[in-house]
Amino acid sequence: MLDDLYKPFTFTNCFLEDLISISVSIERLQPMKVASYHSYNGNIVLKNSRQEQDILISKAWGNLVRWQMSYEYQKQFGNIKKLPATLMLGKFMIDNNLHLPPNTRYFGFINPFPLNDYEFGYEAWAMLTNISESVIAETQNRNIIIKDYEGGLYITTEATYGPDSNLDKVWKSLHYWLMQNQQYDYGEHQWLEEHITKSGEGGFHSFKLFLPIQPIGN
Repeated sequence: MLDDLYKPFTFTNCFLEDLISISVSIERLQPMKVASYHSYNGNIVLKNSRQEQDILISKAWGNLVRWQMSYEYQKQFGNIKKLPATLMLGKFMIDNNLHLPPNTRYFGFINPFPLNDYEFGYEAWAMLTNISESVIAETQNRNIIIKDYEGGLYITTEATYGPDSNLDKVWKSLHYWLMQNQQYDYGEHQWLEEHITKSGEGGFHSFKLFLPIQPIGN
């Protein structure tokens, strides 16, 4: 499913001016188990929508990563009634490279197909490996959902992070690449933005975009 912001485009001369040169690859994302957090507001004020959207996105990532740090800590040290402070949990994750592939990967996406202009939601995923069902049961709360993602075929490319991110232009250019290609059409599985991490550092540093495709004729 594609979000309303990134569904197939009508390409106009004005739109074409936003396109940039990108390097793409075809990649099959394998099935995975993820912890997910869904942040939602059905009554966003239009004039402040971008600011309110950013708050919901930050809320989703903050809650998901806090859960993940607690989960990984208790998976290693057992069920502990009083966990270390958030800063220490973050150091534990980084020191053990638990924030990096292949230990985990981070994906996010905006709610597909909002019903109106006032509705906005964001879902954040952390891929789980070496899963402990018992620790999941101990740390589970009503806002974290453990789910299986079936994977699928994608065209992928990279985008920059931060206030001057080229994310929107890269998404448009990725759609344009697909429109020009005669081998693939849009797939029906979930589009994704992977948030890339670095060794020895917290936070996210770049994007990898996944646009779902299927071979033409399938």
